[in-house]
Amino acid sequence: MSRNKTFVSGVAALMAIVAITICSNGVMPFVSARTLETHNRIEQGVPELKAFQDAVAAVLAAPPTTDAKKLMKERTECAQQELALRLEDFNGGRGTLDICLDAARRVHDSALDLVRNAEQELMIRKAYVAILKYVEKLNQDRFNSGMIKQQDLLLTKYDRLEAEIQLLKHGGKMDAQPAK
Repeated sequence: MSRNKTFVSGVAALMAIVAITICSNGVMPFVSARTLETHNRIEQGVPELKAFQDAVAAVLAAPPTTDAKKLMKERTECAQQELALRLEDFNGGRGTLDICLDAARRVHDSALDLVRNAEQELMIRKAYVAILKYVEKLNQDRFNSGMIKQQDLLLTKYDRLEAEIQLLKHGGKMDAQPAK
C-alpha cells in the first residue's frame, strides 16, 4: 500500500473513532439547532404520527366481516407498526427517505381499503398529508444544514404535493398554512 493510501486510511479511521466518541457522549456534530429541536421533539413523540395512528385506529375499530377484511386489517396494522419504527429510525438519522415515505404510503393505502365512509377517508388523507409535511420539514432542515441533497428534499415535496392533490380531489380541504 502506498504511503498516501495508508495515511488516508489512518485519517479515516481516526475520524470514525472521533465521530463515535462524540456521538456516544451525546454531542451531535454538524447538526443545526433546528435539527436538534426536531430530534428532541421525536424523543417526546411526534404529534403527526400520533394523529395518523389515531385516524387509522378509527378505521380499524370496526370488526372485520370477511376473511379478506381480516387480512386487510392485519396488513394495515403491520404497515402502521412498520411506519412507527421507520420514522423513529429516520428521525434518528438512520434509515432512508424512500423507505420511510413508502412505509407511510403503505399505511395510507391499506387504511383506505378499510374505510367505511367519506369522513374516514378524508381523515386518513389529512393525516397522511400531515405526516408528509412533517418529513418534508425535517428534510428542509437537513437540506439547509447541508446534510441531504436537493433531490431528497424534492422527493419529499413531490410526495406531499401528490397527497395534497389527492385530498383535494376527494373533497378534502387543506388546513390553513402557518405563517413562515
